[in-house]
Amino acid sequence: MAGPPLQSESSLSTSSLLNEHVKGLVDATEANISRIESQIRELSLALQEERRKLAKLWLMATPMGKLPVEILVEIFLHCVDDSEDPSLSTGPIQPGDEPQAAESIAADGPRCPAPQLLLLAQVCPYWRQIVNRTPRLWTVGVVGVRFDRPSCGTEAYISGLKSLLERSAPLPISVSLTQEGDTGTSAGALAQAATTASVIRVLASTIPRWKSLKVDCLSFKPLATLIGGAFPALERLDIQYDTYGRTDPVRAFFPAPRLRRLALLLSGPTLASHAQLLLVPWAQLTHLKLEYASLAGCRAILTQCPSLVCAELLTVEWNLRDAVQAPVTELPRLETLKVRFGMGENDIGDVAPFFAPLALPSLRVLHLTFDAAPGVVWPVQELGAFQNRAPHIEDIALTNCPITSAQLYVLLRLSPAVTALTLKSSTRCVNEEFLGLLTYNGNGEAVLDLAPQLRRLHWEAVGYEFSERALEVALRSRWWTDAQERAVGPSRLRVARLQKVLISRYDMDSVGGGLMHRMQDVVEQGLDLQLFW
Repeated sequence: MAGPPLQSESSLSTSSLLNEHVKGLVDATEANISRIESQIRELSLALQEERRKLAKLWLMATPMGKLPVEILVEIFLHCVDDSEDPSLSTGPIQPGDEPQAAESIAADGPRCPAPQLLLLAQVCPYWRQIVNRTPRLWTVGVVGVRFDRPSCGTEAYISGLKSLLERSAPLPISVSLTQEGDTGTSAGALAQAATTASVIRVLASTIPRWKSLKVDCLSFKPLATLIGGAFPALERLDIQYDTYGRTDPVRAFFPAPRLRRLALLLSGPTLASHAQLLLVPWAQLTHLKLEYASLAGCRAILTQCPSLVCAELLTVEWNLRDAVQAPVTELPRLETLKVRFGMGENDIGDVAPFFAPLALPSLRVLHLTFDAAPGVVWPVQELGAFQNRAPHIEDIALTNCPITSAQLYVLLRLSPAVTALTLKSSTRCVNEEFLGLLTYNGNGEAVLDLAPQLRRLHWEAVGYEFSERALEVALRSRWWTDAQERAVGPSRLRVARLQKVLISRYDMDSVGGGLMHRMQDVVEQGLDLQLFW
């Protein structure tokens, strides 16, 4: 069978010329495309430049564009969230000057202290420049780091964290470190430790700028291990610390010359000595919020804080029978003491040794809450001695308290400066006898007047041990109009006039029917009165 005919030399020459012609056309077309693309890029840049010029011109023509930068910054400060709770919103700050839209912010990045700044920065280039170059704006809120997030420790995360910290420099910042859940395996624990260490090393360079720090239990150990040195700007500290298995005191926060506020949750063994495993400058604290299961430990910490103005304690185990009796310790500046006695395994109910060593000459507010009332023994003698050392108490609040009417009478008799009395879920103390003692008798002797400065009553769920008539008489005896006061003469009135009264027997569902109707005249005269039966 014959093969295909061979091409002649002339046909080969024609084909070659055709290919060269097509190749030339292709090259020319590609050159045209490159030239047009180059022109498009140039025109695009020119268009962007013209748009920037137009934006500047419009900005100059608007009142906002005429505002000085300082005023714009103040306006921006009113737009951002100054909450110190890192759980309110999350989102990373990316490196560079082009913040992402709020909708595209990933939830597993380092938390921007003020996410609203990212939105403000997108309004126009001028605003973005102001936002990115004003450190004061980036000190609002909290820099929140979650060590358990999948992206924590990645290159992008570290880069974003560095950018965020740089934008606030050199001003003080608030930092929150949290880690939830267990890693599960030893390999996971090692990986988590490496991640945590890499992030803390980035944060460590900014420690001199930390004004507020919040650390949860799992984050505390690596922080205390990896950091050192002074905290010159630290003013607020909120930490969770597990003392289990620890014998050496932690000195992670020495020195901190400006530290004044401490919120401390201690977990682990409840020996009073374990409360000393965390060393902070107790003597300079003015505000303390302490949660510790050992009441003796709470007392030991409290007595080390002579500069305290406000103390809030939550404790559980009340068995102080074996506790060493402490000498009387004066806290000369303490004005507010709030103690919640929670329900623990040892429901002894002996709280007397807590009050026995305390001398609080400046105390104004005393709030006591009992979660396990059935086992409580009201410390009449010890609390009476305590009140003699705290003669200026003005605000008393008792919740779920086992106090009787006779004991409440003694309590008020020893606090003549009290202006506000709050009783919640305390059903044994308000009865006919107590209301009779509370009733003001203008013709009686001054020595018999109970709580002469009392102005505000807030009683919730105080039971049915009293009649409407007794309550009405007591309330009316401490109310008068301005005209009546002028007629009698203010100097002759030995007790203060009531200002605000809220009383409920058990719930707040229904208004106190007939009594509220009968008391309508004093309401119209100005008494803020609410009764719920």
